[in-house]
Amino acid sequence: MDVLVVVDMQEGLLAGDSKRDLPAVIERINRLADRIRSGGGRVVFVRHEGSAGDGFAPGAPGWEILGDVRRASTDHVVGKTLNDAFHRQ
Repeated sequence: MDVLVVVDMQEGLLAGDSKRDLPAVIERINRLADRIRSGGGRVVFVRHEGSAGDGFAPGAPGWEILGDVRRASTDHVVGKTLNDAFHRQ
């Protein structure tokens, strides 16, 4: 089974300087995720969960997955509290 892991594509990413080629990155994520799903694979979103008062705190606007990233009801969302999604893995 194919799995796509999408890390930290959250609204808080839009703060600060503009991100290089972000619209094209989002389109590539969407296209690849659609292909993975249509082949019976899974899409997993890893979302950073900051501390209270942080722009990435759970429930804060920056915590949400980017609105332009298409999600399906079969997708999984997991949280992380470190800046490295693969720390000690």
